[in-house]
Amino acid sequence: MSDTTMREAILTALPKEMISKYQEVFDCLRKLNNITELSFDIYQPQAYMYHSRLTYRVPIKETYVPQVEDFKLDPKLYVVGLNSQVNQYENNHIILIDFDGTELKMMEQWLWDYGLHGWLFMSGKSYHFVGNEVMSQDRWRLLMEELAKKKPEFICSEFIKWSLLRNYGTLRFTKNPIKPKAPVFVKEV
Repeated sequence: MSDTTMREAILTALPKEMISKYQEVFDCLRKLNNITELSFDIYQPQAYMYHSRLTYRVPIKETYVPQVEDFKLDPKLYVVGLNSQVNQYENNHIILIDFDGTELKMMEQWLWDYGLHGWLFMSGKSYHFVGNEVMSQDRWRLLMEELAKKKPEFICSEFIKWSLLRNYGTLRFTKNPIKPKAPVFVKEV
């Protein structure tokens, strides 16, 4: 069975709500002409070391991203997150930022000051920012290192630290008992 036939079979068998779970993210990122592939991790939230972390790459035109259950992992422990690295053979990134429970106006002003544009998602107690600019690994690292040094109080320092250690960032887009709210689209900034 070819990859295309297998994907079509999976898509036909899946309930529409599972396919649409990522639709907001895909719809936003499809607006960018220079992204051909996205990367997702299946991981345990807030368990930064010594646990399984699976990376799955998917062409931007696809509508199906694997679920935790597809890998025989416990959905009570694992979530799916979007990675900053795009287009694996070009080693490009989009900026992802995990804001710690701050006011929307403050985040918008900070993003404006940094010249960052993209989309905000409410993720429970905080917001996730997905940037709309594809940048080189070097530029991504410089920005992340600057955030690590400046330590803005409204940006999750653990997110920055682990993004730099892994050489890519990951923002969760599903829920589990540890993180009971799946992020939802708020607005374009």
